[in-house]
This record gives sequence, structure tokens and C-alpha cells, in this order.
Amino acid sequence: MQTHIISEDFLDEQEKAVINDLLELYQDPADEKHLKLTGLEIFAFLGSKVVLPIITGFIGRILYDKYSDIRTRKMAQEAREDLLRKELPAGEPIDRMTMESEVIESLIQEGIPQEHAKRVVSNAIERINDKLTKS
Repeated sequence: MQTHIISEDFLDEQEKAVINDLLELYQDPADEKHLKLTGLEIFAFLGSKVVLPIITGFIGRILYDKYSDIRTRKMAQEAREDLLRKELPAGEPIDRMTMESEVIESLIQEGIPQEHAKRVVSNAIERINDKLTKS
């Protein structure tokens, strides 16, 4: 049976990439104040909300069903802890279109416009797929 090993560095790297995508869409470089700490914290949570379901979707249905709808920081932390176990048994991955539409919808529910959500999620899926297939 194939297994996946997910590192904390990998999770952090992917979440930071999503945060950077969001900052690119929302941060006005002419604004000297940029985003306040609260805005950055929200983006950090949104990074988890995007990355964790995508990673679990590539690993398999059981973890995806458990973490596809992360609503709190506590749920995000639980998902991270599950993913950081030494080995995760690989199951049948979630259909990419299903995963993409569900994660996009979760961002829309958080107030992210659909076109921005599509861009952020599509970028995240590509990056994560590239990294997981190279491992």
C-alpha cells in the first residue's frame, strides 16, 4: 500500500504560498499601512482552509471527508496534526474538479470573490500536485 509523508515545512510552504496569492490580490502597494495584523491572521486561516483540504484530497477520501470543511483554527490544527503523522495510507484521491469547486466555495463563503477564489485555489492545486507527485 502506498503511503504519504507530509512534513511541517511542506505544509508551511504551501500555506505561505496561498497567503502570498491572497496578498497579491488584496494588498495595495500604495497603502503604506498595508494589512493590519488581523488581516494577516485571517489570510493565515484562509491558507489553512485552502491547503489542508487539497492535500487531504490528493491523499484520499477518508481524510478529505474529515477536513474538507475547515471552519475553525482548532479544526485546522487537528488536520495539521493528522497530516504530520509519520505515514498516511494513500486512498483513492478526490476528483480534482470536485475538490477544486468545494474549496472555491469555502473561500466564497468567507467573502472572497469567486474569480479570486478560483485563482488562489487553482494555483494551490497546481503547486501541491507538483510537489506531491515529485515526492
